[in-house]
Amino acid sequence: MIMEYQERTYRRKTDHLRFSYFRSVLEETDLWIGVDHGSSDSKMEGFVEQVLKDIRKDLVGYALSHPGFLHSHTSVPAGPGAPEVVRRMCSASAKAGVGPMAAVAGTFSAMVGERLKREFSVRELIVENGGDIWLQIETPLTVSVEAGNSPFTGKTGLEVDPEYTPLGICTSSGTFGHSFSYGRADAVMIACRNCSLADALATAWCNRISREKDVEKTAQMAGKVPEILSVIAIRGEKLGIAGKLRFGIFA
Repeated sequence: MIMEYQERTYRRKTDHLRFSYFRSVLEETDLWIGVDHGSSDSKMEGFVEQVLKDIRKDLVGYALSHPGFLHSHTSVPAGPGAPEVVRRMCSASAKAGVGPMAAVAGTFSAMVGERLKREFSVRELIVENGGDIWLQIETPLTVSVEAGNSPFTGKTGLEVDPEYTPLGICTSSGTFGHSFSYGRADAVMIACRNCSLADALATAWCNRISREKDVEKTAQMAGKVPEILSVIAIRGEKLGIAGKLRFGIFA
């Protein structure tokens, strides 16, 4: 699970007028958490640090007793007594047809977000983990897509209405970042109610894009999946979109 660190420059674009932010890092997990100013609490950082330790302990412990779990590129069933993090990952990966680690970042985002909201009664909350986001909001929020060297990077995204949250918005790329991909998409962004599933499906649909001509067809096919609320697919100068959420083009 050792990965090279890459600076997350997109975090500089976050809305500090609306949210207070803090970072929480443990091994490969690097969270950027935004909380509405009225709900911000100094105890949150310590709470998140402990939650991360607990989740990671469960995952690593399970992986040590189940060889191949961390490196499988196909879905595997959760074993008897598997911890929650493993059950979520296995369920999502089975639906998407990918390995369980394809859902790890989205699962961590969701579990931290849910526990943080429950413990502190947070009104608005964003948990971002390497481009995989869990959010709960009360007023509309725009989430832009990062697509490496594509001219669309940071220029398009999803406009999320509160009625669709809590929501997972996850992005996979075959051209930048540390995640493994069989595809060559600059970015595939998927929005689902289930953040673990959004992560796994982003990987699955990213795998299908090798050339620019694959983009539009892939986006339209993904948009027909019942669990997918919206999809943005990008390869070079080609952009494909489908789904229920509003799409934004930014200057």
